[in-house]
Amino acid sequence: EMSLREAQKRPKRHVRYEDDYDNDVDNLEESEALMGGADLTNQPKAHSRRHRSRLARRLKFLAYFCAGTMALDYINLALLRYRPVPVISKLGGQSTLSVLLNSGGKRELKDLSAHYLACDVVSKVYLNKILPDTAYGDPGKLKRRNSLNQRFRVPEGLNTEFVLTLDDDIVIPCADMELGLSVVEGHVNDQVGFFPRLFMVDEWSGRVSYRGWGKVFWSSKFSIVLSKASILHRRYLDLYWRDDYNAIRDYVDDLKNCEDIAMGILVHREGGEARFVQGALSDSGVLSGISTKGGGKQHWSTRDNCVKDMLSMAGVELWEQDLREQSVVKFWPGFWWQLRPSTTWEWLHFDYF
Repeated sequence: EMSLREAQKRPKRHVRYEDDYDNDVDNLEESEALMGGADLTNQPKAHSRRHRSRLARRLKFLAYFCAGTMALDYINLALLRYRPVPVISKLGGQSTLSVLLNSGGKRELKDLSAHYLACDVVSKVYLNKILPDTAYGDPGKLKRRNSLNQRFRVPEGLNTEFVLTLDDDIVIPCADMELGLSVVEGHVNDQVGFFPRLFMVDEWSGRVSYRGWGKVFWSSKFSIVLSKASILHRRYLDLYWRDDYNAIRDYVDDLKNCEDIAMGILVHREGGEARFVQGALSDSGVLSGISTKGGGKQHWSTRDNCVKDMLSMAGVELWEQDLREQSVVKFWPGFWWQLRPSTTWEWLHFDYF
């Protein structure tokens, strides 16, 4: 064994770090300057050069990281994604659907209607204008001639088994509608949509909360798909107007919000499931949609209350589904992080945790 005196004589090991090296360089430059009579005012310039060098290395790493991430995302979407072939109806041709186009009255709908009518799977487009409440008769009273509930009214002359409920700020490619219709044909009790959302109990506050794509992506769980772009069987339109749903419809009218949550709860209560289709949609109503005019924290806190109150009124417990299992578009080999939203805007839901 080594004696104490021998141990004290042994040189101490010193781990050198980058900062130590920089300090040595500074000391060396200062010594050389003193010995040669150089001007020490050049020292800040040397330090500035080293600082720029570090910054350049970090920026280069960030650029490589971003380029690598984009390359992997391209490989993921272009090579590892596979979409099922649309199911062909037993009648010899693919079924068709009716588009229930809901509008706040501010957008030009002629071109939008023409786009959908040009799709082979669309039979007819029904325009439903959801306007502000209008006064009539007694000036002190308002009659709700229009409300967000109206998006689920059965239009006169509806002759298709399936309907696409759609906001006027959403544009869906024909191929995505065709895929969604083929899925709901095989699962007639389900609601197929492009925007998944999650109901959950917040870990910090203990309250029921409504979460967007961020939490859906991170947890790979969701509860409903939004009716601003979803396909479902026409019978759900009739079920929505039953007497036992009066309280929920009145709740929607009072808040002027949450009709999509109400429909999602109805589908679940009737034994249906939600299915997610990753499409290539355009959404111009992220901050000014029919149901999101409040915007910001107020909108999300309102949705939290909607979930809690509507679940209670409908007599339904919280539920969740696996996003990978319920996703129509699959990725190989099937990791949770391979899933992508239908619009880039969905990534701006900063509620990942």
